[in-house]
Amino acid sequence: MKNFTINLFLCLFISLLSYLPAQAQHAIDAAIYRNDVKKHFLFRGDEYARYNPTFGAFDSGFPKKINAADSDFNFVDDRFNQGIDAVLRIASGGKNFELFFKDDKYTIYDADDKIFSATLDIIANFPQMTTGVDAALSYIQTSGPTQFLLIKDGNVFEYNVTNGFNNPPFVQSYSISGWTFNNIYTGIDAAYFDSETGSEVYIRGRNAYDFNFTTFVSSNTNLDNRFSPWPTSWLPYNLPFDNNMKDLNAQILDNECGDDNEYKVIVSDTEKLGSETKVKEVQLFISHTFIGDLSVSLTSPNGKTVDLTSTNGGSANDLGASQDDPIIFSMDATDAIVDLVDGTPARGMYKPEGDFATYNDESSAMGQWTLKVCDNEVDEFGTLEFVNIVFEGKPTASCKDDVSVDLSATGTATITAAMIDNGSISASGLAPMLSINPSSLTCANAPSTTVTLTVTGDNGLVSTCTSNLNVNDVTAPNASCKQNVALELSGNSVSITPAMMDNGSTDNCSIASMTVDPMSFTSAGNFNVTFTVTDVGGNTDQCIGSVIVTATNVLPTASCKSGVSVDLSANGNA
Repeated sequence: MKNFTINLFLCLFISLLSYLPAQAQHAIDAAIYRNDVKKHFLFRGDEYARYNPTFGAFDSGFPKKINAADSDFNFVDDRFNQGIDAVLRIASGGKNFELFFKDDKYTIYDADDKIFSATLDIIANFPQMTTGVDAALSYIQTSGPTQFLLIKDGNVFEYNVTNGFNNPPFVQSYSISGWTFNNIYTGIDAAYFDSETGSEVYIRGRNAYDFNFTTFVSSNTNLDNRFSPWPTSWLPYNLPFDNNMKDLNAQILDNECGDDNEYKVIVSDTEKLGSETKVKEVQLFISHTFIGDLSVSLTSPNGKTVDLTSTNGGSANDLGASQDDPIIFSMDATDAIVDLVDGTPARGMYKPEGDFATYNDESSAMGQWTLKVCDNEVDEFGTLEFVNIVFEGKPTASCKDDVSVDLSATGTATITAAMIDNGSISASGLAPMLSINPSSLTCANAPSTTVTLTVTGDNGLVSTCTSNLNVNDVTAPNASCKQNVALELSGNSVSITPAMMDNGSTDNCSIASMTVDPMSFTSAGNFNVTFTVTDVGGNTDQCIGSVIVTATNVLPTASCKSGVSVDLSANGNA
C-alpha cells in the first residue's frame, strides 16, 4: 500500500507540475503556512506579508521589512533579512521547525522554542544537493516517515525526517531531463504545505497551484484571487514582458478567457502609429495542444484590438515551431490563418484575421500592449513562450547637398529625384519610391533654391529631406549693337550711353548691365566702340558698334562802330 501511495503521489505530482510555466518573473520568492496562527507568510525581496484567511485579507501594516523591529522573523544572520529563496515548515520529534534557505546556506528555526540555529551549509548537510534551493515543502505519507522535498531547477530531492535536518536520509531524486514535460520544475518560485486544507501549494509567477494529497484533486488560482486584495506595493504581480523576450513560459489557463489570460508586452517605441510607425509583424511561439481551442488577439495601448487567430488549426499542436522559429502574423503574408487546414501545423507566415491598419490612429506605440490568449475548451494546456511585436518605421531620407544644375538656353531645367537622393532606404531595406519638388526650374530659381525629396517606404510611410540646389545660368546673352550712331560735338566733347548703342540685346534670363567703351569723344570723326552686355549669371557678350562725331557750325560775330559821321553829296547821296 505504501509503494502504491507514493507512486500515485509522484504521478499526480508530476502531472500537475507539467502544466506549470517556467515563469520569467517572481510574484513571491517563498511562502509558508503556520498552522498555530493559521496564517500564510509570503516573502518577496527583503519584505514579507502575512495573510489571514479567516478575514480574507493581509494583516494591517504589511508588507514590511523582514528585519523590522516588530517582525515575525528575527534572524541572527543578516543574509536572511535580504531575502528568502525557500522556506520549509515541518514537524519533527513533536515540535515544529522552519528551515530558511538563502543562496547556499540555511538556518533552522525552532518554532516552539523560538530559537535560531547557526547558519549551515546546504551542500554539506543535504546529500545530493549541489547548489541552493528554489522551493521546499513537506508532506505526510499515509504510512512511513514524514518526508520533505527540496526543488532546484529540473530536479526534486526527497528526504526522510528521521534524524533531524542535518544530513537527513536521502530517498531519491527525480530528474526530468529528456522527458516530454521537460523543465516542469524549472522556475517554481515557492511551495508549501497548507495543513488547513491538506493541500500542497506550488507558486509560479502569478499563479498558485493546489494539489490535495487526500482527494488527489488539483486546481489553480491567480495570486490576487487567492490572496485578495494583493498588496499594492507588490504590484504588478504579473510583471509585463519586455518586447522580444524569450523563455516567458507564461501559463495559458485552461478554458479561460479573462484577465488572467492577458499578457502585457512593454514597447518603448514613442512614434505615432500610422504616420511614423506601423505594426509589421506579430511573432509568437505558443506551446499548446489542440490549437483550434485558441483565440489570440493583440490590443494597442490606445485600446485598438486586432484578432490574430480564432479557433484555427484544429487538432494541430503549437503556434510556431520554436522560439527561434515562431509563427509570424503579417499583412504581407500570402496565406491567411483562417485557411489553415485542421491538423496542419501552424508554421511560417500568415495573414491575421484582423487588419493591422486598425492600430493606425496616430496614438503612440509606446506603452503596454496586451496579448490575450483565450483557451476555449477544457483539458488542453499550454504556455506562451515568446512574443515579439515588430514595428516598421518611416524610411530614411537622405539628400545630397550643393547639387548644381545648369539652366538651358531657354532658361529652364528639369531635375529628378535620383539627382538629389543620397541613398534613401525603406525601413524594410527595400528601395523606396522617390519624388522631388519642385522638379522644374526657371531663371527665378537662380542662383540657388531649396528642393524637397519625398521618400515613400514600401509600408506607405513617408520621410522627407531638403537639398540646397545651385541653379546656374550658363548661357551668355546676345549683344546687339547699332552702327553709325550720329553724335555732334558739344563744345569740345560728346558722350554716348549704352542705351544709345543697344540694338535689342537679349538673354535667356535677364540682363544685369550694359557698358560701352569708349563713352566720350573730343573730336570729330568715325569711331568704333565696344558694347558689352552682362546677364544675371555673370555671362557676357560683346559687339562692335560705330559712331560718327561731327563738329558744330559756328556763325561769325558782327561788330559795329557807333558815332560815325557821313556827309551827303550835292545830290543828296553819300
